[in-house]
Formats: sequence, structure tokens, C-alpha cells
Amino acid sequence: METISNSSSDNIILSIIIPCYNTAQYIDRCLDSIFNQTLNKDSFQVLLINDASTDNTYDKLLEWERKYPNQIFLFNNRTNIRQGASRNIGIKFATGKYIGFVDSDDWIESIMYETLITAAEISKCEVVNCCFYLNKDISPAVNTEIEPGADIFYYLLDDDNKSEFIVKNIIDPTVVTKIYKRDFLIDNSIFFPEGIIFEDHFFIEMINVYLTSYVLMTDKLYHYCMTPHSITRSGNSAAHYDIIIASNYLWNECIERGLFQKPYGASLEYRFIYYYWCIGLKMFTLFHDPIPYNTILQIKADILSKIPDCISNPYIVERLNTDSLVKILLKILVIPTTKNELKQIVDRLKQERLFIL
Repeated sequence: METISNSSSDNIILSIIIPCYNTAQYIDRCLDSIFNQTLNKDSFQVLLINDASTDNTYDKLLEWERKYPNQIFLFNNRTNIRQGASRNIGIKFATGKYIGFVDSDDWIESIMYETLITAAEISKCEVVNCCFYLNKDISPAVNTEIEPGADIFYYLLDDDNKSEFIVKNIIDPTVVTKIYKRDFLIDNSIFFPEGIIFEDHFFIEMINVYLTSYVLMTDKLYHYCMTPHSITRSGNSAAHYDIIIASNYLWNECIERGLFQKPYGASLEYRFIYYYWCIGLKMFTLFHDPIPYNTILQIKADILSKIPDCISNPYIVERLNTDSLVKILLKILVIPTTKNELKQIVDRLKQERLFIL
């Protein structure tokens, strides 16, 4: 890793971390939106991590570094280490009171970070979250009319609050729509798994565990761009198998930290089962042809070896009684199912439009 420049201000309130890999087509739009923020430019730094891009992304980042030498902290990875490790570099070197992440093919509203920081300062919350627009093209950033809504404040004062918060998945897994107190991340050793996709899931689950205060803002301030070649939605992608690694990373980390012994341990088990099985099964059946039956058997065996009585988890029982789709998926988990039976079930769920991502 090569460090190209440094931001020297001692008054940084926000560090914006942006991993960049082969996004030359989008990076100008992204950084235009960053440097058009209503925040005073001296109050934020931008940590750009070029992850061994093979297009001219790095050249563009150098141009931006020359334009804003006091705000940009530029890194150049000699080899591709993927998004999780690149974000960890940003966390390590960030000096702001708050940290935000932006994907280099996305863009943000000009008031986003001032709005989030104002809410964080008023509420004294550790994480503040806004909503996002889903954009399916690469059009330039435009001023979008914002419809203000009622912000929701969460203060997790006891274990019952914590369990309900975790189970309901109140914090969505979109890392980039939030700001985080840097000390909160550092003090609780909240980083990203490295070398895999699905790193966001672990990060957000650890946020859930240690969080004591949170604001959900209903304003849409982030533009999430669905680029044509998304790994997670690519057919038969080998990267999908990272969900096995990511899920086991989460499990092992919870074991090491003693989290399953906490009063909210059952809620963490539920989240592990739901993500690893329900989301994993959806992904492998929707985006793979033929369905990788042996992989699904592997996931089933892995879950059942870790949690033999998983179907007795109180939150699983609750979902079995209230969610027909989850009921079907969990029956597949605990009841032997042939490859042909699995395909028939999935085909029926697709026809009824119950099985979508």
C-alpha cells in the first residue's frame, strides 16, 4: 500500500471513506457530490483507496488530489484487497469525530452529511441513518426534491430493547447511508471482514450488538446506483459462495466475543440463521442455474451442526407463525429435501412471486 497524500487539519469532524476499483466512469460524479456538500470543506477529509484499479481510476483520483490537497488522503493498493480491507484502511487512518462510507459509483445529496451530523450532535447518538434512492442509470447528479419525514430515535436501554432491535433488523445492511462515531467503532473493534463480499452484513451485525443509540432519518439523501455488472446479482457468480465464509466469520466472532451467552444471544442466533439460510437459499436458487444443491446441503449441515435445536429459537417460532415464506424456507432447512423436491418448491415460490431479492 502506498500513501500518496495527507490531510493536515486538526478540526476534522467527518472522515468520508471511498474504496475505488475500476470506477473511472462514475468517480467524477461521486466526488463532485462530496465536494458540493454544504459542510465547510475544512471540516471533512476524504480518504480515497484505489484498490489496484486496472482502468484510469487512479489517474482521476490523482487529479482530484491535486484539486483538493488539504482534504484528500489518497492511498494506492499495489494489489486488489477488495472493499472490506480497503474500508478498514480508511477506518485506521480516519481522524474525524464521525465516519461515513460512500461507494465510488454512487453519489449523495449536497445536504446529506450536514443533515446527519446535525442529527448526531443533537441526539448524541452513535449512528445516524438516512434513506436512499435506487438509481438504475449513470446520469449526472441532480438536485432532488427532498420530502422530509418524521425521524425515529432509538435508545437501547435494556436487553429486551436490544433483542427486539436485533431481531427486527431495524438497521438496514446498507453501510453507506450512515455516519458512525469513530470512537464507537474503534472502542468496540468493529471492522470489516477482508477478502470477501457480504462484508457489510458482519459490520452491521456488530453495530447492532454494541449500539446504545440510533437515529433513523426518513429523508432520502443517498443515491445508490445499480451498475450493470453487480457481483451479487450476477448469474452463477463464484463470489456468491462468500456468504458461507462471511456467515462463519460472524459465527466465530460471536463465539470469541461471548455474544451468544448474552441475554440477547437468541436474537443473534436468529439473525445468523435468517441471513445464512434464508438469504443464502434465495441467492443460490435465483441466480444459479442449475441450483447448486450440494452447496445448499452444506449450508444446512453447517447450521444444524452449530444450532441443532434451531427450530426452537423463540424468534424462529414467532416467524413460523407469522411469515408463510419463512415457514416454507425453514421447513426445507430441517426436513430432508431431494434436489427435485427443492426445485419444485422454488419454482412454485417464483411463480407466486414470493421468492425475490
